[in-house]
Amino acid sequence: MTTRHLRFFRNAVLAMIPAMAIPVPAFADLCRNPDVKVINDKSIAMEVRQIRYKDMCQNQWRTEDVPDTEILPGASHTFHDDLEYVEGCVVSQFQLYRRVFGSAGWTSVIWGNPLTPSEGSNVVCVTGANYTLHNP
Repeated sequence: MTTRHLRFFRNAVLAMIPAMAIPVPAFADLCRNPDVKVINDKSIAMEVRQIRYKDMCQNQWRTEDVPDTEILPGASHTFHDDLEYVEGCVVSQFQLYRRVFGSAGWTSVIWGNPLTPSEGSNVVCVTGANYTLHNP
């Protein structure tokens, strides 16, 4: 085999490599494991089912499913779920998809009012970011 043939074969193999690559999802915009602490300031228990967060890079709300979590009056729970699409972005507000335990039992599940974290409305979402939410 001549050098010219070897070069042609090598270039043909190199040209096929990108086509054989397995696509991998991009995680560059995944904010990993921020602490979202929810404090129940109510005098009744509540159950959190989802958390919605305001992505200020795209100016839109995004939703994160969380395990159904009951938080007793005066207690708190910290969620460590990854938040998609907001790595390096300010997360200015949160909403809780929750229900409360009233005199007639558990209410329907609804979105609560937007909550500004205790740390302020300009915290950038990066690994180790902390957000504290008081549910009044």
